[in-house]
Amino acid sequence: MKKTTTFALAALLLFGTAGLASCGGAGEHYSITDGTDGLIYELNEKKNGYILTNCATVETEIVVPELYNRLPVRAIGDEAFMYTTIDSLTLPKSLRTIGDRAFLGLSAESLITKIEIPEGVTSIGEESFYYIPSVKEIVIPSTLKEIGTKAFGLSTSLARITISDDNKYFTTASNILYTKDMTELVYYPEAIKSTSYDMPNTITKVRANALYGNQNLTSISLSSSLKEVERRGLAALFNVTSLPLHKTQLETIGELAFSENTSVTAIILPETIKTLGAGAFYKNSSLQSFTFRADYEELPDEFFSNCPKLTAVDLPKSLKSIGKSAFYGCSSLTRITIPNGVATIGEAAFSACTGLKTVTLPSSLTAIAPRIFSYCRGLTTLSFPSGITEIGESAFSGCSGLSALDLKDTKVTAIGDTAFLSCSNISSITFPSTLRTIGMKAFQSNSSLKELNLNDGLESIGEAAFYDYRDMKKAYVPASVKSIGTSAFSSIIQSRVGLNLCFEAASVSFENYGNPANTQFGVTRSAYEAL
Repeated sequence: MKKTTTFALAALLLFGTAGLASCGGAGEHYSITDGTDGLIYELNEKKNGYILTNCATVETEIVVPELYNRLPVRAIGDEAFMYTTIDSLTLPKSLRTIGDRAFLGLSAESLITKIEIPEGVTSIGEESFYYIPSVKEIVIPSTLKEIGTKAFGLSTSLARITISDDNKYFTTASNILYTKDMTELVYYPEAIKSTSYDMPNTITKVRANALYGNQNLTSISLSSSLKEVERRGLAALFNVTSLPLHKTQLETIGELAFSENTSVTAIILPETIKTLGAGAFYKNSSLQSFTFRADYEELPDEFFSNCPKLTAVDLPKSLKSIGKSAFYGCSSLTRITIPNGVATIGEAAFSACTGLKTVTLPSSLTAIAPRIFSYCRGLTTLSFPSGITEIGESAFSGCSGLSALDLKDTKVTAIGDTAFLSCSNISSITFPSTLRTIGMKAFQSNSSLKELNLNDGLESIGEAAFYDYRDMKKAYVPASVKSIGTSAFSSIIQSRVGLNLCFEAASVSFENYGNPANTQFGVTRSAYEAL
């Protein structure tokens, strides 16, 4: 322990007892106390108090002094005790604020079971007491006005929150923390053993992470007045089987608000919804059906990402855009109709939807985003809207179920790198007259295509674009092609008898191709078609 006897004696000689009593400021009276050795402080901006910024002690019984260098200790700084081991904690009455992540993740070896926030503290920061496995009780003073996002949570032993009746901002009921007017659920302790929770009908908002990670609850009755659920407010509920959102007045769903729930099977949104957050139902491992009841123009990023049992979703007809990875990994989804009016679909929107067989793309779509349907192995047929001008990188890579590719009625000018990589069962491809560029490995590894008839106007073919076409019988490259990448046609089995690889140009310059005997130059299209 750090002793202050010498300081106290010197202070007495200089100022006397009265001087010590007033060194905290007008109306404040502190006695010099011993603080744990190894605590580190810095003067605050107003130079009228100290902030405890770090803990460099080996001690596990922590005492924070009221005074340091004759000034009060006013704050515990951000991350000051993060991931330390504490068996007991004494905080001073001089304290006014506790910073972000100040006590986050106190070691699992800690023996601390109770945290008392002293009278005088007015605010505690974001994640200030988050993830403290040993803590069973937290005491909140009457002076506390502000509680930061995720101040509590993931503390699996916490079952009791005590708060002064004089607090004007917060209250508890059955150890559940609410705002004083009972309109906001602030935090539901994880170790409360009840299996059901009837949310008071006065509640209009569930704060961020309020119920995150609860393993005891099996049912929740939501407030009929509920209007907003903040980020992860009702997320990671491991045993709750139903969230009757349609019985609320919900208007705003925050990011990841209902993410990581493992037992909810069906969701019906109310007509009152105005705002949908990104990843709202991310990783709902049991979700099977979802119903929209209102008009929306945007489906946010990752909205249904990693919902492996989702089988049925009817998208609103008002929809204009679908975000990145919106349906990523929805492996049980077999069909999806994208409404006319949708102009943009984000990257990887349907990637890894391995059960997807039928997709209806809207006429309003003008570009196929990168990885949009990558590894949709069940996809067998696909019709492209005529307005499509671009097919992005890896858009259909790994779609081994595709049997035909008809682009002739589109306006596609570029096919991106690896766009159709490992689409091994495509037996026919029809290119549009608008196509100018085929990217690197765009069609690599196709064992089914027998003929490759490239369009007039094509200008460049990327590296390994048609690499590993084992059963190719004939191929035609128009004179408009000026650039051919390394190994673009390698492994079309150059020495195979009967293969006709025909170039319209009299001579062609490209890298690392070789000179197979059955390659012909100066072949017109009509002559090729007569072969």
